[in-house]
Amino acid sequence: MKRHLHNLFFPHHGNNHRAKILHHKSLSKLVLLILFFQLLISGISQVKPGVLGYASNISVGDIVSMTNQKRAEAGLPALEFNETLATSARYKAAHMFANNYWAHTAPDGTSPWSFFKQAGYTYLYAGENLARDFNDSGAVVAAWMESQTHKDNIMSGRYTQIGVAVVNGLLNGQETTLVVQHFGAPSTAVAAIPEQAAAESVQGVQIEPQVKPITEEPVVAVAEPVDEVVEDIKEVKQQEPANTQIKTLFPETLLESVSLDHIPAFSSFDLTKSVNLALTLIIIVVLVIDGILIWHRGTIRRTGKSFVHLSLFVMVALIIILTGSGRIL
Repeated sequence: MKRHLHNLFFPHHGNNHRAKILHHKSLSKLVLLILFFQLLISGISQVKPGVLGYASNISVGDIVSMTNQKRAEAGLPALEFNETLATSARYKAAHMFANNYWAHTAPDGTSPWSFFKQAGYTYLYAGENLARDFNDSGAVVAAWMESQTHKDNIMSGRYTQIGVAVVNGLLNGQETTLVVQHFGAPSTAVAAIPEQAAAESVQGVQIEPQVKPITEEPVVAVAEPVDEVVEDIKEVKQQEPANTQIKTLFPETLLESVSLDHIPAFSSFDLTKSVNLALTLIIIVVLVIDGILIWHRGTIRRTGKSFVHLSLFVMVALIIILTGSGRIL
């Protein structure tokens, strides 16, 4: 065993003065091992849904607080937390889990705005941000702020209210945490639209400031990344008041069913990242040892530039380390 390890990791005359793990055949086997591991993880997710998941420390309060903190830094007023908007966000999360999709618009064509109406929120302006697989609230808000379209939602002067849902569930065979952030400005406040908000453009269309109630069809601002939607004011007015109980497609029992009592302390992403990083670091260590011993012994090799290979694998390791979890939409 000791002899085998020596042959695998140290250069000597028995392995042509090059650690066996650095030979082309050995590197090819490592690549195949990584591919097999990826297929194994994918297979486990399909055969045993929920075995791999993502543990998170995300709270609704933190998301709202951090969002308002970013707005305060830009001199914008804080968004008021609205329970009806939070309900619409929970409906959206439940719908994504129930229909196994990750998008603003569902495969069946259901738009984000249907959840606002379903919750009983009559809006003039509405927007949505989505996130998944993040560790904590700060990482979620930071990722949104780094994306211009999501940042536009957070920093928009049109919105006056916010609702957030943080829901655990199974998506594509893996346990995950979805974060849904809904923004809105109730249609009852059309007479008090701030001049700054009203002057903002929507997809190149300039909206003039209003000093009196709107009597013509308004443009519903759909901040990126969702495509712009124009709705008839009559349709909006026909919605039930926000405080009215209405029949919904997603009862509370469904919302409870997608909330899991236990989320594993690791995810397929973390597992894959750890394995790839471990193998890369092993190769880096072997390359360092190889270079030191070859230099110390004065051995001259026609092939194999250890420094070039070392630089390449160090760069790969840095990319793996800097690759963060979580996705936004």
